[in-house]
Amino acid sequence: MEEHAKVWPSQQSRGATEVRLQTDCSFGPRNGLPTSLAQQLAEELPGTRFLLPTAPPGPHGLNSWYETEKTGHLDGRIYELRQQLLAFVQSYCNRLGLQMAQVAFLGFSQGSMLAALLALELPKPCAGLVVLNGGMPWDLEVTDALGNTRILFVSGGCDRTVTVETTRMAKERLLELGAQHLEYLEIPDLKHEISSEVICLAADFFSQVLTYRVEIEGCIQIPKGTKVILRSAFEDCLAWSDANTATVESFVCSDEKYWIRLGEECQLLDAKGFTQQLPVQLGGSHAWVAGSSIAADGGLEWLLLAQQDAVEVKRLAPHRVQLPLGSVLRLGGLKSCAQRLRGLEGRRARLRQVLPDGRYAVEVEGEEALVRLHPRHLVP
Repeated sequence: MEEHAKVWPSQQSRGATEVRLQTDCSFGPRNGLPTSLAQQLAEELPGTRFLLPTAPPGPHGLNSWYETEKTGHLDGRIYELRQQLLAFVQSYCNRLGLQMAQVAFLGFSQGSMLAALLALELPKPCAGLVVLNGGMPWDLEVTDALGNTRILFVSGGCDRTVTVETTRMAKERLLELGAQHLEYLEIPDLKHEISSEVICLAADFFSQVLTYRVEIEGCIQIPKGTKVILRSAFEDCLAWSDANTATVESFVCSDEKYWIRLGEECQLLDAKGFTQQLPVQLGGSHAWVAGSSIAADGGLEWLLLAQQDAVEVKRLAPHRVQLPLGSVLRLGGLKSCAQRLRGLEGRRARLRQVLPDGRYAVEVEGEEALVRLHPRHLVP
């Protein structure tokens, strides 16, 4: 699956000359269990790459993205840092094959100023911006993209470092500049910190704006050359043989059927008339998915063929079989699921990613974003 990127300019104290970027995108402490914000966000957004650049060090060993002049203006280093960080983000996008519309920025405290410079001066809108306990540069040179940029602005009622008066002025400034998708929240008991409530807010925001966009090039179909097993010759599992296997030749969109070649002959069949011969691993040996049936408990089970000296038929629960990515299957058993999933019943889908919780991220015909489904809802 394509990855998204989130850039998080971290909040530090005082600084000096150069940007030092942290490019290691692993999460978790060296010892003990992880408790960081990045770790928790990563668990909620498994397809997202997190970049956490570090502010430049100062003469006293502390770090800062900028200093504030006596007049209240930001010193010029922040704009140089913005250019360096933007170049870094763009180079990273080129390596991952991402567009800026798949990148979101988050900044806490001082880092929010730089995050705003990065996100709101782009020629085209990024995926979104999260401002946590921070202000806003007054000399923003925004473009028309601001109107289409999603912004989450969180302020703390007990924050004595960046007060609610400051954040309210920053909010009004964004509205004056043309922000149309701004969500401003004041949390009464929040200090100058990133609380568990803020983590949840950020995770919900990113799960909305960092949706995977599918390039719709037509209907999802089983690729030409795929080996299939005819269902008519496989009603009895033990009757299966090489003579029952065929090959997909083409797909007829008008009829929603496939031309299947069996030996020297071709047949026009509905997808329900055959099963893809999908390769899987079974106890260290090769096997093939040959179909599915209803188990005694009413759930779906897979029919697997393991061919060594003789054909061996096994029935396994779907979660015990890891299908090859790119496989095209049909969705079923969704009528008892959440309302948003019921409408997907019977549609074709292509497997894109195996998620840590055992579900699949699938590209569903007619949908613009990947859908997370349990293996029991994938029908061969």
